[in-house]
Amino acid sequence: MFRAAQRGSGLPPPKPSAVWWCNGCRRTNPGRRFQCTVCKYGNTYDLCAQCVSRAGTLHPRHPLWKYDDTDNASTIHTIS
Repeated sequence: MFRAAQRGSGLPPPKPSAVWWCNGCRRTNPGRRFQCTVCKYGNTYDLCAQCVSRAGTLHPRHPLWKYDDTDNASTIHTIS
């Protein structure tokens, strides 16, 4: 499971591109996006809403930004 925490005082992550693919299921633009805050520059690590439930296995111990429908980072989700 993961828990939501408010964004810290650091800079927000870069705005994601309009076209992205999920590193879990390999689908392109599969809906809501969760982006790794550690791997956010260069080669990003993104998960869709279906795959984020497996984030502890797919991409352990890395917090994820949850993007809303307007591509604004709203919260950080950390794997517990």
